Amino acid sequence: MKSKGFTLIELLVVISIIAVLAAILFPVFARAREKARQNTCLSNQRQIGVAIQMFTQDHEESLPLNTTVWKDINVDPNILVCPTKGKIPTNGYLYNNALSGKSVGDIADFSGTLMTMDGLSLSDTTKPQNVCFNTTQLEPRHSSKWIASYVDGHAALTADQPSFLPITSYLMSWLQASALLKTYQAGANIATWTGNLKTISATSSTVATPVLQTSGINGQPALYFSGGGGCPTLNFPYLPLGEFTLCAVFQDDASDSSCRIFSNNDNEGMGFNEGPAGTFQFGINKNGTAVLTPPVTGIVGKPHIVVLRRNPAKTPPTHWCYVDGTETSATGGMSTPFVNNGIWIGTYCGNNNYMQFKGYFAEILLYSKSLTDADRDTVVQYLKDQYSL
Repeated sequence: MKSKGFTLIELLVVISIIAVLAAILFPVFARAREKARQNTCLSNQRQIGVAIQMFTQDHEESLPLNTTVWKDINVDPNILVCPTKGKIPTNGYLYNNALSGKSVGDIADFSGTLMTMDGLSLSDTTKPQNVCFNTTQLEPRHSSKWIASYVDGHAALTADQPSFLPITSYLMSWLQASALLKTYQAGANIATWTGNLKTISATSSTVATPVLQTSGINGQPALYFSGGGGCPTLNFPYLPLGEFTLCAVFQDDASDSSCRIFSNNDNEGMGFNEGPAGTFQFGINKNGTAVLTPPVTGIVGKPHIVVLRRNPAKTPPTHWCYVDGTETSATGGMSTPFVNNGIWIGTYCGNNNYMQFKGYFAEILLYSKSLTDADRDTVVQYLKDQYSL
């Protein structure tokens, strides 16, 4: 008896069923493989974390230096291979630069401080390799997240970003645009924010607010100030009357010889603005001397670091303005304005039609202490690393 074969329609139906099953099962298999890779990566970073802890215990509770960490822990090379990343590069993990040589006793949050993480090493060979200096080095290669080990020894899949800030003592307010993206969508107007350690501040209620952008300064998130009528303004309302240090990264995008970047009360305060002839101007208004910093050429369209410090213990009280490595000083009384007005960023004392700033701010740090020169330089280096300056 002659056997009957498949008809074309039957064959197509079988192929269709197989295709549907494949479409359903292949992603499941892929997720299962990735889950297995995640478990291996978790195990790797947990072992790396234990090795760092053991080194720390043997070295008077000091964490490894960024220049020697991978040599110091001397783990099996196979542990350094992230299975999702592959064997090239030979080390797929990064060490948090902020922990370099730090005493564990100075770390406030053991379980929340990232120690190692999935990431990309720098192309700059003058810096230590497999060390994380800024968030652009993070690589979310595990289901859009990364795996990290923490100072307390545990490892986890996370979207948390490491903190690279080396000095947190006396830090009373901290605005970091990249951290705002955890709460706000790109394009949001930022009127208030809470987070980043002790950050609590708000904009003036009488003017517009800056806009959060994912890329503003060297590809890093920043707040955009649009200038013009109704100029966006930020206000740090409660600066300490005594010592303080304010550090910031900004980029002025408007050629304006009278652009106020930071300001305070006109009669009794301090200001920092783009001055004439391509300079930055720093002034103390009461019982003080207004001075110009040495010319900084090409200031428009480029990122800059500014540090303002006040030490009232000196006679007369002294104020310093640091811009891109150049520092100048002025003296003045200023008995009340910081308590009354704080510091305005973007306009002059919240006047939205006067001395308007157009450009970006990526990060602002406010300390209730006049940092030493060494500590100032440490924070400046952190900002340089964070924004590739």
